[in-house]
Amino acid sequence: MIDTHTHLLEIVKKELFLETVITEARAVGVTRMIDVAISPDDWGERRELADKYPEVSLTLGVHPHACDRPDLEAALATVEELADHDDIVAIGETGLDWFRDYAPRDVQLRAFEKQLEIARRCGKPVIVHNRNADHDVIEVIRRVTPECGGVLHCFSSGYDIAAQGLDLGMYISFAGNITYKNASELREVAKRIPLDRLLVETDAPYLAPVPKRGRVNTPGFVLYTYAVVADLLGVTTIELADIVDRNATRLFELAR
Repeated sequence: MIDTHTHLLEIVKKELFLETVITEARAVGVTRMIDVAISPDDWGERRELADKYPEVSLTLGVHPHACDRPDLEAALATVEELADHDDIVAIGETGLDWFRDYAPRDVQLRAFEKQLEIARRCGKPVIVHNRNADHDVIEVIRRVTPECGGVLHCFSSGYDIAAQGLDLGMYISFAGNITYKNASELREVAKRIPLDRLLVETDAPYLAPVPKRGRVNTPGFVLYTYAVVADLLGVTTIELADIVDRNATRLFELAR
């Protein structure tokens, strides 16, 4: 199995021992994971993790929550400077968050557009965060469409947004929230996503799936999300793991 979206340094900040987290993930069959950037500030530390754990691939970007910083332009310049690095499989996490509003909306929009432009220039996919900003996210992607596609991660919107994203070359990724009791509409969306555009993730340390809800999420918990999505699609967990692995390998150009 692959966990297509996790934040390893954020897991460490939750006072979990990373060696144990990786070992537990391996024990349940997680053979690869994508460590998704929040800002370029910790690039060196994250690079050391990838050197230590060969199953870890890296992205680089500025999360919408991290956009309210005086050196934003310098941070985006760092993303652009390093974007061609062979170890970076995608640009992001970027996008829009109209729920938390930790950064002014115009700043988020500027950073999102810039990172889409970087993704286009370097020929890499983009990882998109969207919270309460459905139509604005789609409009920006439509205006600055990444040539190598990308993923609407931790998808929680309706099928109309999924369909528009698919039309723009995006993949749709489901996280632990699809296992929650109140997620019946989201589960119906998952049933309609083409199998070749489907991804599964943890978004660890956030959104731990049932039956681990309330705990710090870790890549090993992705097994529970795979099981729920597989049941929705009428396939086995092993079959879904193979489908998602092929999709992630194609989108992120991962080595097999």
